[in-house]
Order: sequence, then C-alpha cells, then structure tokens
Amino acid sequence: MIGTSLSNFRIIDKLGQGGMGEVWRAEDEKLGREVALKVLPEEFAQDPERMARFEREAKVLASLNHPNIATLFGLETVEPDNATNPEPQTPGPQDLKTPGPQDLKTPRPQDLRTSRPQTFLVMELVEGEDLSERIKRGAVPVDEAVTIALQIAEALEAAHDQGIVHRDLKPANIKLRPDGTAKVLDFGLAKAWDAESNDSSLSLSPTLTAHATAAGVIIGTAAYMSPEQAAGVAADRRADIWAFGVVLWEMLTGHRLFDGETVSHVLASVLKDEVDLDELPVQTPRRLRDLINRCLRKKPKQRLQAIGDARIVLEEPLVDEDSGLGEPGVSSGSRSSRLGSRLGWLVAAVAVGAAAVLLWLQGGGEPGRVYRSSIPPPENRSYHLAAINPGAATLSPDGTRIAFSARDEDGAVRLFLRALDQPEAHVMSGTEGAQFPFWSPDSRWIAFITQQDGTLKKIEAAGGPPITICAAQNGKGGSWGADGEIVFAPDASTPLHRVSASTGESRAVNEVDRERHNSHRHPRFLPDGRHFLYLARGLKAAESAVMVGSLDGGPDRELMRNTSQAEYAAGHLFFVRENTLMAQPFDADSLEIAGEAKSLADNALTIPAAALGAFSVSPTGSLSYYEGKIEPVVVPRWNDRSGREIERFDNPGVYHTVTLSPDNLSAAFTMTPAISGSIDIWIYDLVRDLKTRFTFEDSSDWMPLWAPGGESIAFASNRGGLTNIYRMGIGGIEGAETLVESDRDVTPRAWSPDGRWLVYEKQAEQTRSDIWAVDLGGSGEHRQLRALSGIEVPGSMSPDGRWLSYYSNESGRFEVYVTPFPEAGRRWQASTESGVFPFWCEDGRELVYQRMDGRLMSVQVDLGADSVRFGDTTELFDAASPDAIGPAFAPSADCQRFLVIPKNETSATTPLNFMVGWPQVLED
Repeated sequence: MIGTSLSNFRIIDKLGQGGMGEVWRAEDEKLGREVALKVLPEEFAQDPERMARFEREAKVLASLNHPNIATLFGLETVEPDNATNPEPQTPGPQDLKTPGPQDLKTPRPQDLRTSRPQTFLVMELVEGEDLSERIKRGAVPVDEAVTIALQIAEALEAAHDQGIVHRDLKPANIKLRPDGTAKVLDFGLAKAWDAESNDSSLSLSPTLTAHATAAGVIIGTAAYMSPEQAAGVAADRRADIWAFGVVLWEMLTGHRLFDGETVSHVLASVLKDEVDLDELPVQTPRRLRDLINRCLRKKPKQRLQAIGDARIVLEEPLVDEDSGLGEPGVSSGSRSSRLGSRLGWLVAAVAVGAAAVLLWLQGGGEPGRVYRSSIPPPENRSYHLAAINPGAATLSPDGTRIAFSARDEDGAVRLFLRALDQPEAHVMSGTEGAQFPFWSPDSRWIAFITQQDGTLKKIEAAGGPPITICAAQNGKGGSWGADGEIVFAPDASTPLHRVSASTGESRAVNEVDRERHNSHRHPRFLPDGRHFLYLARGLKAAESAVMVGSLDGGPDRELMRNTSQAEYAAGHLFFVRENTLMAQPFDADSLEIAGEAKSLADNALTIPAAALGAFSVSPTGSLSYYEGKIEPVVVPRWNDRSGREIERFDNPGVYHTVTLSPDNLSAAFTMTPAISGSIDIWIYDLVRDLKTRFTFEDSSDWMPLWAPGGESIAFASNRGGLTNIYRMGIGGIEGAETLVESDRDVTPRAWSPDGRWLVYEKQAEQTRSDIWAVDLGGSGEHRQLRALSGIEVPGSMSPDGRWLSYYSNESGRFEVYVTPFPEAGRRWQASTESGVFPFWCEDGRELVYQRMDGRLMSVQVDLGADSVRFGDTTELFDAASPDAIGPAFAPSADCQRFLVIPKNETSATTPLNFMVGWPQVLED
C-alpha cells in the first residue's frame, strides 16, 4: 500500500501488524501532518454488529484528551471504487499510447482500486520505541521505571474517570517518546471483541487474544491478563490495575512475570502462580513493593481499587522507611478495642493531645470536656454547597471517615473521602457531579446522586468504579438500611422510593399529600431498619414537617414542624432551627419525642433551596457541621465570545438560571432568596441595572421562558404539588394561567417563533425524560416528539421554526442533536465531546451550547430542505459547570455577547467544623 492513498491519507511506510490489523504511517494531506492508520482486518470490518460496537467505542475514545494517551482522531471507511466511480470504458485507439513520465505518479485516492471497503482508525503518530523494546535491553532502573509508571497511571486514571477501561495494557501498547513522555495506545479498542463476538480463536495473540467461553470472552494478551479475564469473567478497571502491576514488575525485573510455551500455559500461570516479591531488585523501595503487591492480588475485591491511589504513591518520594501511619481498622470486639483503633484519626482530626482524647473516649477523661476542630476543604478546592444540589459532608457510621463533594477551580464537582487519621482527602474517581452522599450501615459503601446522568450510584469507600443503582433524575437525598434497601427521593416532586442497593427498579414507598406538601426528601433510617425520618416540604414554609414513614406501609406520621431534615443518633433527633443545631431526646421504639431540645452549636448552616441542614452525626460521639448562611456571592455580567467581561451588574444574589427577553433588554433569572427555601423568578432590567421579583408564591418557580413577543413568561412551578407549566404577563397584575397540567412533572423549554407551539420536558417512569409539544394555537393538542430510554431535554427552535435542538444521553453521555419540527423525524448530532443547553442564533447558521466541563461551544449549521449539516466547531470560553435546573448563560440574539452567571456557590464562613463528645454537651 506504500504510495497509495486512503481518502486524504497518503501511505508512507508500514509500522506493524497484529490481530487488530495493519498499522501504517501516513500523511494527512488536508491538515499537513503525519498520522498512524490502523486498517482493520477484513473479517472485522465486514461484521456489522462488531463494527457498530467498534464505532460506538471509538466515539467515546475520541473524547480522551490527555498528554499520556495517544489521541484517536477518527474512524473512516473508504468504499470500493465500483461503488463510487463509473464503470471503465473499453479503450479506443486514441487511448493506446505509450505512457510518459507524466503518467508515472503516485496514485491519488481516486486512483486506488479496492475490491472491498477499507475501514481504518486515524490515530496520533507517536515517535519512539515501545516499552517492550526498552525492556528487552534489560531491567529499567527504579527512578526511570517510576517516571514511566507514573505517566501510565495518570493515563489510566484519566480514562477510568470517563468510564473507559483499556483491557489490553502491555508494554507493546506503551510508546516512549525521545523526550521521555510515555503514551498509552489503543485504549479500549479490545472492547469491540467482546462477548457479542463469535470469534473464538486464539490466533490474534499477542496483539489481541479473544477466546469465547461460557462465562464470557477473554480479551488481552495472555501474559498481562488479570485472573478474572483469564477465567472468562467480565473485566472492569481492576483488570487494568492488574496489568499495570505486571508491567511495573516487568520494568523492574527485566523479564515477564507470567510466561509459558503456549497461551494455555500462560493463562494457567496467571490463575495459579503466586507472585514472589523477592524477585524484585533489592533496591526496590518498600512502598513500591507494597504497591505492586496490592495491584497483583488475585481477587479483584482485594486488589487496589483505584489507579489514582497508585498515582499518589508514585508521586511521593519512595524512600525506604518503616515509619508512617497504617490504615485505620475497626474490629468487632469490645468498645475499648474499637476506641483504641480510632486514636490515630482522633489525634489528626481534633488536633488535641492524644492521651486526653483517649481518656475521654474510654470514660476516664476530664468530665465535661468536648474537643473541637475544623477540617479545611482539599487544596485549591471549595466545599460544594450549591443551593440546589449540595454535597454536604457526611460521617461514616463507624466515625472514622467523612465524605463530601468539593468543587475545583474549573468548576468540576467530585466526591472526596477523608480518613480522619489522614491529613488529606482524596478524590473518588468517576464521581463527577456527586451530590447528597450517604453511607451504607457497615461504612463500606458511599451512595450519591449525580446530575451528570440523573442516577443514584454507589462506590466502595476502599476505591473502585461507581455502580449505577437506578434512575434519580433530580434526586434529593437518600438513606441505606441494614437489610440492603435504600430509601431515596428520585426527584424534587415525587414520593420517596425504595430500591435494592444491589441495583434494580425503584418503586414508590409513600404518597405526597399534594394539598399540603410538594416534595419528600432527605430520608434517614431509624435503628429498626424499617422506619425512617424524612422531610415533607410544605406548599407554605410553615407546613414543612419532619415525618416518620415505614417500609411496611401504613400512614406516615408528623413528628414536628421544621424547614429542614432531622437525623437520628444515640437516642436523639438532630436538626437545625433558626441557625441553631439542636438535639432532642427521641424514643426510637415508640417513635415519640421524649424530652426538650438542647442547643449543640450556633450559626449552623442551612441551605434553604435544598431544605437541608448541613450537618452529620455519628453514634460514636462525633459530629460535623458547617457554619454560616447563604450569602449573595455573584453578580451577572456580559461577556464577549472570548469570555472577556464587557459589563458587570451591581445586584448580587444567589442566581441559578437566566434567559434573555427577545429584545435582549431584560433577563429573567431563577433565584433563591436568602431567607426562604423557595426558588423564585426575578426580572432584571439590564438597561437600568434593576431587578424586580416576578413570582411571589411560597412554592418554587423556575425555568422562565419568554414568549416570542416578550409580553409574557412561561415557567415551571410546584404550587399545585406536581410541577406544572404556568404563564404570567410581565405586568404581573393577573394571576398565573395554567398552560400544561400533567400527572408527571413538566418543564417549559422552547417556544416556536410564531408562539403557536410550546415545547416542554416531561418526566416518565420508563423513559425518564421525554420531549413533548402543546399546540397553543387553538387545537390544544399534546404531541410526543421523542421518547427513548435515556434523558431527552428540548433546547431551542430554529428561527424558521422547522428544526428543534435538544440534548440527550442516549449515547451514554449528553450530546446535542437537531431534529425536524413539528413532525418527528431522524436526528443529527451537533456536538462531539458532550453538550447541553443548545441555543440557536438569529441567522439560523450557528448553534451555541455548553459542554459538561463548562466550556461554551459554537458549531456552524447548514440547514437544507430536509437535512442538516454541521461545519466548524469553535471553543468560546469557560463558564459555570452545567446544572440540571437549567442554563447559567444566555446568548444575545446574534450570539456575539453572553449574559452569564459566574460560579454560584453557597458560602460557609468557616471550614467544616468537627466535634468529638457531643453527648457531654447534652449532659450540661
């Protein structure tokens, strides 16, 4: 093929060949760069099911952008010539001539004759030798091996954070550039040869070994397979951790850890042979030996659970020392033995003398002593206490660890875990968008709700990938019972649901009294594992109440009126009232309040919009809480397309979403007043820099949408219990008109330019979130436009009213699409690296949207009579990370300016407070 072309790629040289096909060096004649082309085997490219899987995987892999990962630029197919070129004509006399020098040239793409389609990957060309060639020259010195291993770990961590598993990590897939950079190749490409494939041969080894078994498909090169892969069990990220350990071993020793005459012998060695750490060089530091040992545990559950932990070890100086704290452990023995095991974390957490703390916990300390300290957020991060979806800290039931959400400088929110005997917290991989975390009773698991895909997930505290339990579109907290059942709030307006912690479909466990309440949230199990507390948020603040419900049915019972949740520990209810953290005796058997409430701490933080008291209590005698109150911390501003600030307004507030009036002179914001738990809509006069409250109900009103003429606003409100759609004139003299009333929550999202159609989002039991439209021009018809298995949310309408933009997670992550309107039809994907909140510019030739990392994007659009084509995509600037409630930016009609809400967080006046000995306070 050298000298020929595939599409616009001219083949220069052959780089290699293996089970995944031939690899060629090529010149991209369009972009003027050299690339690597991996031409897939014919049997692969002609298998439609396998190609469909491969294309799906390639789309995900193309999103990986990391300095230690070779970039996948694209997947292309060149059709046979006879499919695109006219049949050759019989030559005539005029064609019979002796060829001249002008005819002796390299064939162009149209000159290359092919008998079958050629499917190939376009990949970054990485110069240098691969790691297997380096190892052939001998063992790699420790310092050099650590440098390479650290880069491999960083690459794996970046992929694992996006749910991508390599499955075929080995030295041959790791290139070493001359400048010392390590690049990992072929991420996840082995996934195409999964259990759906009928290929059962081992002929593809060593580049790709595929062996069908009753249990599944073995993927990867035998010598680097994990035991579970070798046994035919489905592989997850822990298989990559095993392979990482094998590669690190091979670098340090200069020889393979598992070897044999045949593939079967190698697999048998992987399954049976124990790892002898004494084979490592004597100069290998202890912590590096320990890391390899943890990576090479046969059982996945006993193995290192997150590659980020390996990265942390490799980043620190690997001195061979015997000092340092071990991992905390809590035995099942006597109280004194448990207390002794917690001495280390108490010293670090409370920052007082170890002897005094130990004496107090064992009952021999000075009476009346209470120990207090504070826990700062992780470096360069802030606690995530956003008004709608906070991730407030929660203590593990055994009192040894604390989990919380934190936001980094780029706006990304993730779950963090801190063992209280350690000075720092560490991020939990794969927990982007985590909110409302809560623990399993045995302190092994952390559950959380994520706005990234609207699900309830769980993750092992020891590390590992998050596991999806069920859907939770706009979840508002949960609790994990001793029998393995979880009670949670899947949405702001639904009843509480129950679901098995081992995953499954959830079902309602109670009903919402729509005449009094609009939301059930923040359930907390009581000791019997059958009853639970929860907050029923009132249509009026005075009607909000802490309730007792039961898994066994029967009517729920009101315990007390309060505007935020209550929690139970050691015979007491804990709650925040008027910024005071209170504890009140409670009989968990009779479910009755049994005494007067006492104050534990002043100035305790409540997050009104979430109806959440930001505290957590452990029966071991420890307590955490934030101080402060919601403060107006941001002001809206105009930015140009580069993100440069043009104008800043002077009215600070807790802003959530924004939409511009048709004339761009006013904006409608969703805001949370500091003194109320409701969400209201405010109108902002951008000319006079003046804001005015638009809705005044005790309910929550959000997602304002200007009518095309600008004379009225449609919005969502739970004033009737369920969320329905209302419309109100800008003057606000008349009451709100009901536009859409439904037995499922509905939210307005787009108007047609002529004002006839209102497009809205509707929650659904099976399909989660669908796109509907109502004809407001006379017929009143409600029409379902799109309903797939994932979340689908309308965006905006094209200026001619013929096309609707929307976003959906049908591919596994949110992307922006365009579809005809009002008749449903096929859809075209507009975004490539995730996308939400699409807006159409007034000329109809551009869409702007937001990626999940917060960056605003622009894509050129060419609308045909019955088709859509997309042109160049341009990055604009970073904005606040997208929130499920709606967009925090609004483009002007010409998309040259953007009204934006900066990162909007609740502010705590101090770090997270930590108290040991709260029972002593109650005895005073």
